[in-house]
Amino acid sequence: MRLLTLLALGVVSCDIAGAAPPASSAQMRRVETGLLPAVVVQDQATTTLSLREQMDALHVPGVSIAVIHGGRVDWAKGYGVTAADGAPVDARTLFQAGSVSKPVAAMAALKLVQDKRLALDAPVNALLKTWKLPDSVYTRDHPVTLRQLL
Repeated sequence: MRLLTLLALGVVSCDIAGAAPPASSAQMRRVETGLLPAVVVQDQATTTLSLREQMDALHVPGVSIAVIHGGRVDWAKGYGVTAADGAPVDARTLFQAGSVSKPVAAMAALKLVQDKRLALDAPVNALLKTWKLPDSVYTRDHPVTLRQLL
């Protein structure tokens, strides 16, 4: 969960160090020093944190960040050290994905909703091809929707 918070900033980089064009130091500085809290309350002042502060607070030894714009990697960089051997993290450091796929899948689904290719409140069984959610006393009158799954 701690790593998930940090990875939400970008996509874990597997092998993209050579693919990323040089980024401006101002862009990197914004990511490194402009983290927002998990919850932002409207009309209340929001304090930003640095990546280092957040890593220290969550006891995360290392993280790799890739910033993507327009479907292309703008830049990728590693911070901290690996937990296993203390080697410095770089853009090529591999991390176990863990539960990161869940928010990534949710974002992909919401992008399809935004593009009007999926509907949040349509029954998911209408979309499923190879298997269906079985009818039950709970789903007969109220089919399962994407909104409920997210």
